[in-house]
Amino acid sequence: EEQQPEVNIQPKNAIYSSPMNSDLLDVVQRFLQAIETPITRRVLGPGVVKEILFHVLRGEQGALLRNLALSDSNSHRIARVIHHLQSTYDQKHDISSIARFAGMSSSTFHHAFEKFVGQSPIQYLKKIRLHRARLIMVSKGMSASEAAFEVGYNSPSQFSREFKRQFGLPPNRAAELI
Repeated sequence: EEQQPEVNIQPKNAIYSSPMNSDLLDVVQRFLQAIETPITRRVLGPGVVKEILFHVLRGEQGALLRNLALSDSNSHRIARVIHHLQSTYDQKHDISSIARFAGMSSSTFHHAFEKFVGQSPIQYLKKIRLHRARLIMVSKGMSASEAAFEVGYNSPSQFSREFKRQFGLPPNRAAELI
């Protein structure tokens, strides 16, 4: 008798990679073969994609993925918040407004976010801003102060301290080394 997948598995962090089992590896290889020509892609592709989803949903992170798909689950709400923070990183955010966006109390939201992401919402937002600022300095040639304001920092000195803590170098040196 085939074992049914567990429904309420709660991993330490939602964002991690897990190894592919042999069944999933086999179907991924068949998918790659199926997409080589238009006719096999059109005829076999949809079925192989469904088979991939089947194996992924039955795998190590399947319960988490099924939970994400439920629109009223905490995981789904946190995923929506992550997307929101990634697209509005340059705006002012605080825990209570983010929790309202998630439709949760501040304490429930903070606990769920830390459980899902492995860090607080403010730490996560800070990392987004620092990585975006680094990218802006490199791609647009902006100074550290300009990049700091561009990503939502009000204080260039606070930005410099946090940048150095994150990357191990001051912003002007880190941009040069990329």
